[in-house]
Amino acid sequence: MIILLLWRTSRAAASSSDQLAPIAKPNCESHCGDVSIPYPFGIGPSSNCYLYDWFEIECDNSTSPPKPFLRLAKLEVLNISIDGMLRVNNPVTFLYGGRGIRKVLLNLTGSPFVYSKYNRLTAVSCGIFLAVMSDETVVGGCMSTCYKDHFRRENYGCIGINCCQTTLPSNLSVITIELQPESEMGMQMQTRTGTRMDDYNYAFIVDQEWFENNSDVKDKGSVPVVLEWSLSLDNMNSSSAKLYEEFIVNTTEKNLRNPLKSFGGSDPTPYCTTYEPKYFMQSTYHNQSRLQCFCPFGFEGNPYLLQPCQDIDECKGPNNRCEIYDPATNLGVTNTCENYVGGHRCYSIETGIACQYYGTADALCFLLPRWSFHYFPIQIILLGTYALHGSLTLVI
Repeated sequence: MIILLLWRTSRAAASSSDQLAPIAKPNCESHCGDVSIPYPFGIGPSSNCYLYDWFEIECDNSTSPPKPFLRLAKLEVLNISIDGMLRVNNPVTFLYGGRGIRKVLLNLTGSPFVYSKYNRLTAVSCGIFLAVMSDETVVGGCMSTCYKDHFRRENYGCIGINCCQTTLPSNLSVITIELQPESEMGMQMQTRTGTRMDDYNYAFIVDQEWFENNSDVKDKGSVPVVLEWSLSLDNMNSSSAKLYEEFIVNTTEKNLRNPLKSFGGSDPTPYCTTYEPKYFMQSTYHNQSRLQCFCPFGFEGNPYLLQPCQDIDECKGPNNRCEIYDPATNLGVTNTCENYVGGHRCYSIETGIACQYYGTADALCFLLPRWSFHYFPIQIILLGTYALHGSLTLVI
């Protein structure tokens, strides 16, 4: 009987670099204070460090630590995610005048940024109706009632008493609010002893997750807001389109990169997708195609740098799914974890089962013969397209 066994070289282990993947272009600063600045964002004045003007970051070194600002939008940057999210500090808007107040909040028209659906628009006032508009279209609203003995909203949270809150649709680039008294009771609150109604008329867009843990914002001046960003494609001849042309894939091509469908998964090349204007509703986000780039399953890095992404060593991080909880023994069971390019495998000596994971996708599991674990220091490679192999023939 002839048994063909395969062994793996050390290439797979070396495929995951312990060094941090670059996030900025060469010779460009990658951080301002405690905030990382990934390309296409970049710290000026060198225009080589950012893609175009909207992505230019000014680093204010007069503070400790230094603070980054979007140069054109004049907003302090709190965090930039390469996945298309951006957190900024946005001023609280105070509304004076009592009746029929109308005001445009931060206008992002013409920029690569839009408001995220993870924000909430909040108005702190009494007896008012708040209408939220974008391009003169009402997209939301809320009402608050009065309770004079507990005017400050932090006593109850924003539940419609002296404060109201509404969700926002996706992809809005401009928001206008209009504040109208819902009843005369709202105006009567001005006569409360020691209370000026104007002190409590203010509105703000806020990151909902942050707001749930920070109730009193009146004295903060500004609050975190979540924006979404992408590259603008006015047409396919734009500089962005030409720069990323070879990385742009359609839906079919994107599916072919899915290792669960193609059993590939070793290609570290980033890919980019485009989004057409018809998918953006209620917004001036508006008559433009957009482009976003990603690393494939099981890889990380900055796909906008036009270089291969780096393999994630799942065995060393929180994505290791070889830790299994056994309800029978109330103990955790640690299986053997093996990283490979694009994913990782888990081997169980007790069950003889091996599961293969691709990035964050579902597992592909299969049964291995028990003798392969107990008698030979080898690994049977079923999908061995990720590393160099040798072969050994035993004659029994």
